[in-house]
Amino acid sequence: MKEEKKETTKVAHSINHRFVCEHCNEQSDWITTVIKGNTKEEILNNRIPIMQEQIKRGNYDGFNSLLGCQRCGKQQSWGLKVAKGFVLFAPIGGILAVISTFWIFLTVFSWRSWFFWLSLIGIFVVGTLIIFIYGLVKLIKIKSHIKQTEQRNIPEIDWRIEELAPSVS
Repeated sequence: MKEEKKETTKVAHSINHRFVCEHCNEQSDWITTVIKGNTKEEILNNRIPIMQEQIKRGNYDGFNSLLGCQRCGKQQSWGLKVAKGFVLFAPIGGILAVISTFWIFLTVFSWRSWFFWLSLIGIFVVGTLIIFIYGLVKLIKIKSHIKQTEQRNIPEIDWRIEELAPSVS
């Protein structure tokens, strides 16, 4: 008896969002975000409800929220949570990767070349700190722009769920 393989087809679904800028009051164009899954049902029953729950909590992580206004380039208040996470966690991940690489090289190779590896790790740590400081300055700049306006908008989201629903004949 031949065993049948169940093929899983990767499915992509586009969700569009737009917003009115909190700084210049310009309506943005529709911005597309793609959600991927194995089936339409997975996207409809799992991925979209998870994103909707995140949005209720004010987390617009899946919506290209690091993109600023298309006209003035300023960040929107609803995208600030994502910017904070990026600034804080990207350098931490970089430092951990460099330290683990350093430890592997010291154990695999010899301890005699420790000065070379210590110098190399120092360069990477300084680079990571520079990236962290740059991100922190950028985050402070974003926060100051957001504080300059009292207007708080949220994006309009077109989930396009009708494309995922099974058609009834």
